[in-house]
Amino acid sequence: MFRKANLLSFMTSLYVGFLIMGVLGGAKLVQIGALQFDGGLILYSMCFLITDIVTEVYGKKNAIRIVVTGFYALLVSFLALQIVSVLPASQEWSMQQEFETVFGLGSRVMLAAIFAFLVSQYIDLSIFSGLLKKTNGKYLWLRNNVSSVIANSIGNVVFSLIAFYGVYPVLPIVSSAVIASVLLSLMDTPLVYLGVWILKFKGRITTKATQLQ
Repeated sequence: MFRKANLLSFMTSLYVGFLIMGVLGGAKLVQIGALQFDGGLILYSMCFLITDIVTEVYGKKNAIRIVVTGFYALLVSFLALQIVSVLPASQEWSMQQEFETVFGLGSRVMLAAIFAFLVSQYIDLSIFSGLLKKTNGKYLWLRNNVSSVIANSIGNVVFSLIAFYGVYPVLPIVSSAVIASVLLSLMDTPLVYLGVWILKFKGRITTKATQLQ
């Protein structure tokens, strides 16, 4: 039990870290080759990897607990940034307006991140756990890719529409984000298998994933 608690705490810490940094990184648009997407996409994609691993090893209920913890952490971060934003700026600080634009209460990026987070995580957990039952615990690569691609793609559509509509051309950002989501999902498949193996080996878990749902 102690070993399981430690491993779950570690996975939760990773999840919250990638989530918060992914949201903050979403304020910047990056371009890699012909693809243009928000800078938090790569970091945020790790959240799907983590919940898939936890669902596979510890069951959907524990994955939901991690998502709820992440949501609370996101809200606390949002509120903390608002407090910092309204504090009087030093006379030597010349970037107050830029700070408020990115992190202020009216920041579309922060609001977009919260909505996209709720939508995408619900979809990811629903699809992954549903396929887990239908495949009887087999084809982890299929469950991981299908759930992550669909959830991440829809989440990016929601985020881009709320954060960038009317400011930047949304269609190129959305299409690039979907392509990037597919590529990232394919690349993280080996990491999912590695993560599942490590948690089962370290936690000495022999229970099948389908028995934990």
